[in-house]
Amino acid sequence: MPYRDSSTVRLLLVAALVLVLAGCDALTDGPDQDPNANTEARGDLLFNGASAGIIMFQESNLARIASIFANQTSGEDRQYSRMNRYQVNSSDFDNMWSVGYADVLNELGQAKQQARATNMTVLLNLSKILEAQTFATLAALFGDVPFSEINQGRDNLNPQFDSQADIYAAIQDSLSDAIAGLEAYVDDPDAPGLDLAFGDSELDIYYGGDLTRWIELANTLKARYYLHTGDYADAVAAAEAGISSPEGNMIAPHGTAFGVDANLWWNFALQRGGYLQAGDAHAPRLLDAESERYRGNDKTDETARFLSYYGGFGSSTYNIEFAPAFGGAAGDTDYPIVRYAENELIRAEALLQSEGAAAFDEALAALNNARAANEAYYATLAGLEDDGFYQAYDAADFAAGGLAADVPAGVSATPENALLTEVLEEKYLTLIGNIEAFNDVRRTDNFLEVPLKEGASSLPQRFPYAQIELSANENAPEPPSVSTPTPV
Repeated sequence: MPYRDSSTVRLLLVAALVLVLAGCDALTDGPDQDPNANTEARGDLLFNGASAGIIMFQESNLARIASIFANQTSGEDRQYSRMNRYQVNSSDFDNMWSVGYADVLNELGQAKQQARATNMTVLLNLSKILEAQTFATLAALFGDVPFSEINQGRDNLNPQFDSQADIYAAIQDSLSDAIAGLEAYVDDPDAPGLDLAFGDSELDIYYGGDLTRWIELANTLKARYYLHTGDYADAVAAAEAGISSPEGNMIAPHGTAFGVDANLWWNFALQRGGYLQAGDAHAPRLLDAESERYRGNDKTDETARFLSYYGGFGSSTYNIEFAPAFGGAAGDTDYPIVRYAENELIRAEALLQSEGAAAFDEALAALNNARAANEAYYATLAGLEDDGFYQAYDAADFAAGGLAADVPAGVSATPENALLTEVLEEKYLTLIGNIEAFNDVRRTDNFLEVPLKEGASSLPQRFPYAQIELSANENAPEPPSVSTPTPV
């Protein structure tokens, strides 16, 4: 498993904050500058700062709003009650836009520049992976975004907005280059050690310098983004080389210090108590055995997953579980950014979408792999014994009259469509609190018929551009409505 010592993580996150602040332009010139201060941070330190920035980018406000839009949570107070009606403002996204571009992509751009200048192969390719992940998140949520002309400083204060399709294509190329570069490095018996090609491996807060894990992560990201663009055959191939076990999960490590290294959902709950809960949300009703929407059956017991995320069991009003000792949003709970279970569910869906009934058995095996991983994961989160919450499905369960034979209205009741329905629903619940849940609901045209929030006539299709970009960039397009689909 990745390095998890909380004191080390705390120091890394504090160091990352120092790096972010140090990256700002000086307020004065000339004699006020300290002649003894370093003028440039080391590339691996910049990478570490960007890695910490990604935690904020993937786990914070974007994920919370995405969870409301995917109907996994409820905005219940102040501006969050507005968001629960799908009413968001451009200024709601200023902070995360800045984190993505300034605190992550800017730092990674500098790290790449240093890596190229000093032939630091590992640093260059790890930076490419995190860069691709960040650009893909921006493109998925906002559509066309600044891409090819960023990080040019005063030479270009008005970067163009590249097309969403072009960004996805470039991301795939960059991830392929990173994978090839890391594989060549790993396969070379005469390659220098990691300390010579990266720096201190403890600065890698995700995998502690394990390059095989990074290669698998890059392949899972490729599979995720091929799914975004409907390239199902390529998604299958990438997922087959993706994260191969739960030990390869990309996890944001957390400790117990509020405002320093604690889980960001927990931090938010302490700062903004009551803003975000789950009173009208759909996801807890799928997991509550006393709800009319419960999705359990003789092979599926959702007790552990429900207790991992929600309170108010057996009630018409649900809340998010912010328990201090366990739970998906507890203070010291590590946050999953990319998991093995997601990789297997991508593989299952892509097989069914590309090959149909011919891939039924292989897709079913991938679903069962995800269910087995989830059983252990949620039992641990909920503080329960791993006691057979999910038993393996077989083909008969998806035939007419089977345990999992249901399909949405208007969908042909075939075994492969029933399996696809189960795969997508399992993924929807696997991604509670993750940006990808909202991406999936939009990408599939709401195949699962996730209910809209009360009073809404349509599902949100994107996030609006940040106001700071609209105000400062002359090349910013006319802001689209939140109900306008992105091009891809």
